[in-house]
Amino acid sequence: MGVDVSGFGGSITLVADRPFANGPGIDLFVTETSYGSPSCSSYPERADVWVAQVVCDEETSSPYTEPSNWFKLGQVCAVDGALDFDASEATCLSWAKYVFIQDRTNPGEYPSSNGDGYDVDGFNAFHEVPLGTITEGTVTASSVVAYLPGTRKNGTPIPSGPGMNRRDDPSRALGLPVQGLVVGTTVDPINSFVALGYKPAGSAEGGSLIVELSRPIFNQNGGDADLIIFETSYNQANKGCSSYPEHARVYGSCSPLGPWVELVAVQSNLGGNAGQRINGFSTGGLAAGSSNICKDGKLDLGDLLSARYIKVVDNSNRNQFNNTADAYDVDAIIGLGQCGTPDFKVEHILSMIANDAVEISIFPNPAIDQVSFNIATSDVNENVTIEIVDNLGRKMVSQVVNVASNSVVVNDINISDLTAGIYMVVINTSTGREVQKLIKN
Repeated sequence: MGVDVSGFGGSITLVADRPFANGPGIDLFVTETSYGSPSCSSYPERADVWVAQVVCDEETSSPYTEPSNWFKLGQVCAVDGALDFDASEATCLSWAKYVFIQDRTNPGEYPSSNGDGYDVDGFNAFHEVPLGTITEGTVTASSVVAYLPGTRKNGTPIPSGPGMNRRDDPSRALGLPVQGLVVGTTVDPINSFVALGYKPAGSAEGGSLIVELSRPIFNQNGGDADLIIFETSYNQANKGCSSYPEHARVYGSCSPLGPWVELVAVQSNLGGNAGQRINGFSTGGLAAGSSNICKDGKLDLGDLLSARYIKVVDNSNRNQFNNTADAYDVDAIIGLGQCGTPDFKVEHILSMIANDAVEISIFPNPAIDQVSFNIATSDVNENVTIEIVDNLGRKMVSQVVNVASNSVVVNDINISDLTAGIYMVVINTSTGREVQKLIKN
């Protein structure tokens, strides 16, 4: 026997026993109970169906209380309950767990006087979610779709290495930001960013990077920022946009092939000193409706309901830089304020201060089985704590290294048990904290 959804206009929220995937063809079938075998024309019981990946409150959540989390799949009628993610607003979603059903039956079309609207018997999902494809925690860039670098100002290629000289590795834009963690320092041991490069001769646009996010981001209400781009101005971290104007335009899409929709810049880092960068961003100098950001920038999805892929294109004026400059550098791309996940606090990243009393370098990086830490102290003894943290903030490795004053120690850590990916290395000493990015192959 079916369950009515509280009469005409009523609704019900259902939670699947496990997430279901967006696959080829029909993804979800809602079963309605009406005696006999009625058609929609003879028994027009209708309902609208929405799906969500995450909700803030399972008891009260709906497309009306949390509109940014819900995506409409379509309308079903009587026995016709087939729904396809890719033919709806939910095309950005690779999976869902929550289903909201609301009666849309017109009482005037109902064939009897004792009708009670759409009757929900249940729903069937046709595609399972592959193990390991659902991510939790902060939304970050998780994989590179395409990297089309431009050139340096002098027309030469973006440096390809080795080690810290390499600036053409797009995987260094994945995961959490690094340069933002060491505001005020010029030290970036592994060049933890990718340079986009200036527009090559004959090209319509500057160098570009397309990434897939670990989970789609949703358009929040009121023009709030949905995304932040962290840029690395090597050796220029304490300079504002007026003196080091690296610009980029940012686009979003539900498909890696587009169509691409330009996002709307909400705030951009026109900062000057490290304190200004830590304490916030400026809205000055932003063109209305444009995604053009300078250095770090926050963006709203604008006309998009959601986005799963982000495209960053250099928009710097090469005439304002020296001959070896290589344009906009992408350190990280982070989703902001996504309900149902631990909120990513920008100030947590930007308030960490570089540690000048201890110099630490990591090698090799990327690493496979073992990573070494070269620790050099000044005139004090140090107890250095080294922590390796994954993308969800979980501490995977923790070691304390005792280093005498004015000495150099090399400490090896076995990482063979870690899965491949990008990790943050958090190094604490008596005088501060430093964070670096570690790539595990």
